[in-house]
Amino acid sequence: MIVEELYDALIEAGASEEKARAASRAIADMQGHFTDIRRDISELRSEVEGRLRLHDWMLGTILAFLVAIFFKVFSH
Repeated sequence: MIVEELYDALIEAGASEEKARAASRAIADMQGHFTDIRRDISELRSEVEGRLRLHDWMLGTILAFLVAIFFKVFSH
């Protein structure tokens, strides 16, 4: 897979076909790597958001129990 726009621009600038093709393939490969990185970041973000929701729920539950205990202790 090559980036045709880059290939055409390199050819027009005077690069050999072999070098233009190699550079275009290298750029196409890098685009693939960036796509993989974006996907990994998206998966990590989803996992972190899920954990934060769990932690929010746990914190809310603990605070509710603490408030109930304080009311119980100080209501006597």
